[in-house]
Amino acid sequence: MFKHLILIVVLALLVIGAVGFAIQLSGTPMENKAIRYDDIRMSDFRSIKTGIENYYQDNLRVPSTLEQLTAVRVKTSMPYMKKIPKDPATKRAYTYTPAGTAQYKICATFETSSSEIEKRKTGILDSLTSTELYGEDSSHPKGQFCFTRSVSSYLQDQYGSGSSRYNNIPNLRQPPQELPMESTGGAF
Repeated sequence: MFKHLILIVVLALLVIGAVGFAIQLSGTPMENKAIRYDDIRMSDFRSIKTGIENYYQDNLRVPSTLEQLTAVRVKTSMPYMKKIPKDPATKRAYTYTPAGTAQYKICATFETSSSEIEKRKTGILDSLTSTELYGEDSSHPKGQFCFTRSVSSYLQDQYGSGSSRYNNIPNLRQPPQELPMESTGGAF
């Protein structure tokens, strides 16, 4: 009887130790929720970046407010974004400020720091939680933080005001000049 009791206690301690180790390795449910919310925030920023870049292609500047991204595009008859994402925890809009024609700041309050997340990585799905976003550093501290982002350089080169693509477009506000008519001397 005494041997069975010792065996039960040892097994119980092993189970408790395994559960404790698993929690230590994977984090508490609250920590995992905070990480998930920060991942959602970064995903929202990627969606907003896409909307801003589409807006830039049509308007040659970033929008003055995020609400302008819900406007309908002439090219596609669809909005730049159907719905502007909001912070998953507070349900409030992200703070957005244009900083020139091709730059903007976007801010959020992060529940974890990206360095804490990096320390906890175990090699499983690491590429899905990288702190690099389209070649831009997306590392952040815990708390309020703003990213300063630019429209992709290839879009600035292709659509920007200095682009040669737009240098030969006639000014449509001026009356057209008459072109000399050439006689072809026959039917087409």
